[in-house]
Amino acid sequence: MDIKTTEEKVFIMKEQISLDQAEGRAWGRKLDAFGTLTKMASILQKPQDDDFEMVYKEHRLQPFWHVFCRATYDYERRASYTVPVDKPEVKSVTAAGTQYEIAKGAIALPVVEHCHEDLIKEKYVDGLLGKHDPELAAYFRYPTTELAEKQLAAFKPEGVIVVPPATKASTIVRKVVASLIKGISADTIHEEHVEIEKIDLYYRPVYAFQYHWKTKNKDAILECDALTGKLQIGESTFQQYIGKALDPKFLLDVGMDAIDLIIPGGGLAVKLAQKGLDATRKKK
Repeated sequence: MDIKTTEEKVFIMKEQISLDQAEGRAWGRKLDAFGTLTKMASILQKPQDDDFEMVYKEHRLQPFWHVFCRATYDYERRASYTVPVDKPEVKSVTAAGTQYEIAKGAIALPVVEHCHEDLIKEKYVDGLLGKHDPELAAYFRYPTTELAEKQLAAFKPEGVIVVPPATKASTIVRKVVASLIKGISADTIHEEHVEIEKIDLYYRPVYAFQYHWKTKNKDAILECDALTGKLQIGESTFQQYIGKALDPKFLLDVGMDAIDLIIPGGGLAVKLAQKGLDATRKKK
């Protein structure tokens, strides 16, 4: 089996609304951050703006992976087709110079099946949760800028937190490729090939605002998607990554070892032809 992979790439998505615009929208919906029950309870005693204060805000780049793989199988196998013969007077049939006897109203016709399969697997994986989320594909309509590997270690945009993905590319690739590797019932295999066509890390911009409700002594977070403008309740902020750059070795970790791990026992011959990236690393 041949397994071919491509270079891993990193893309940055450009904000479509500013931090100030998002802050204004979020302030108008700040009560939503404290949950439905609290919001319903506040209807009887509507809080005033001065009951709240914003205690923290952040502009962050949040990761997700896009992985696209294709598997191709081309093979032949011998089989026997049952061909019904509905004329009772027919006792045997000659086809292509071979005579076949009738048994139970049919003949068993030996054939060679020429088979071809193309399998595709595409994953959009939340970089923080490690879960497939097809809704992330909607972000591809927004403009992006590619960040070269040599730029990663120095990428520290002012006032922006770059959150590293909790899930490595190699982990995702192993699962995707493993799902495409299948056992084939064949007499002759002409092609057995898996190609990882895309291993892309996207960073989308998110704003987060943390509010303190003074009279209830409660804190809550409201997030604003800097691309769509959508507001939602947030669970955490990422102050711990302030001023930290990305680690290229962590992000771009798909190599021979990563692929080899999906083949237990080494029973299959696996060839990895990685384009460019391995050669670049060896020079370092």
